[in-house]
Amino acid sequence: MTALQYRLGGTQAVGQTLSFSAKITKKDVRKPSILSFGIRQSTTPQLNDEVHYYDLDNTQVFGGYIQKVVDSNGIQAIEVGDYSIKLGQTKFSVIYTNMSPEAIIEDIITNYTELTYVSTVSTGITIEKIVFKDEWILDALVKLLEIFSGAYSVDLSKNFNMWLEFANTCTKSLNYGFDMLSEEGWTRDISVKAEKVIVLGAIVDQRTTETLAGTNTVFYTSYKPENIQITGLQRTTPDIAGDYAVEEENKKITFVSSKTDPVVSYTYKSQVRVEVGTGKTVLLEKKYIESKAQARQLAQRYRDRFFDGAQNSQWKKVDSNISLYNVGDSIYVEDAQNGATGYYVIKQVTLELPNRLTLDVGETEEDLYDWQKETIERLKQLEKKSTDGDYVTSYDYLRTDINVDVKIEFTKLLEVYDTGKVLFASDTTLASDGDLLSDTGIDDDYALAYDDAGLPSTEYFDYLA
Repeated sequence: MTALQYRLGGTQAVGQTLSFSAKITKKDVRKPSILSFGIRQSTTPQLNDEVHYYDLDNTQVFGGYIQKVVDSNGIQAIEVGDYSIKLGQTKFSVIYTNMSPEAIIEDIITNYTELTYVSTVSTGITIEKIVFKDEWILDALVKLLEIFSGAYSVDLSKNFNMWLEFANTCTKSLNYGFDMLSEEGWTRDISVKAEKVIVLGAIVDQRTTETLAGTNTVFYTSYKPENIQITGLQRTTPDIAGDYAVEEENKKITFVSSKTDPVVSYTYKSQVRVEVGTGKTVLLEKKYIESKAQARQLAQRYRDRFFDGAQNSQWKKVDSNISLYNVGDSIYVEDAQNGATGYYVIKQVTLELPNRLTLDVGETEEDLYDWQKETIERLKQLEKKSTDGDYVTSYDYLRTDINVDVKIEFTKLLEVYDTGKVLFASDTTLASDGDLLSDTGIDDDYALAYDDAGLPSTEYFDYLA
């Protein structure tokens, strides 16, 4: 079927329909971008119709499929998802073994979609086994992408590309006095305020020497003892009648004869724990951190950044090339006027055609962490979910670096989360209608073009005409 062609003003070419109030929004690196626009015509376009959208210069700027149409007296407000939108409308079943997540994604894109895989991302991860049973393709991709903080985009030629979220820097910048800072200026999200930071790390072996005060035959250690050594004395074992016996679970040492202030060396297990600061507390559990020095460094960096909350701002910029700005990328902001010069993360991108670009930027915690170790930790978290009853998984960790072998097997459906991700229900009945898009409605920026009910205003369009 031939794609419907729409154009933002200008002289329409053959087959094109003029539109108005067009904008493109990107706010989730693992979900489709959205185009919203209005048209006035007697024929209402249908859901899942393919759309090519052109700017004033008749250059195509968006391609995808219609997901929503609000019709009011011959005027339609249309919402289009990019070409990846159909990934949330198609199910598949397949088992993958001994493959990297990117290789699995490539196979899914190549064999189950109309898209072309062009990514060069390499994670160094091996998944021993993963089973997808009657699952939405988009849900499967999100699960795989979340393992390694992957992001994706689909271009006008239906090419599927990936990159690592928070790993890239935007080639453009924001400059106070040239680009427009919103009237609210820089704001603080105090919900993430961190006056005190506690970091919990790995459980590690600690060696200690403890003097057990008093004179007696029975003493108790401060921690559960392992590998006990007492100079000049021998431990009792099933084969040896020694000088003392140990009950590790009870932290108890019993000597054959009375001892005074015996000195005991032993190993005990302890979780790395560091606290920095006082006040509103944030707890970070990073089981890959194996020393207090590493934990203290992370706690201090986190506290320095979020002591007063996360700093955010919104900027208006004249630029029509939305492809240069990816959610999750860092962008340099030069704002000496407000003491906010530095790199910030792009959190949302909106292009109101033809060239009114809005960027929401702010501080995030992601760059404070170790990507490789965070990736391994996410795999381990899947194992934890299995103990909570979410789904059954099993793992085989063969190495401690990023080349981790992991076996993941999803055995049945459970529930639908608010984020739109479908896991599994107690039987083979899918627990979702497949509509993964949130009902965003009409943006407040277009209040003039829509009435209070969110429908197109015929008075406004008559005025434009």
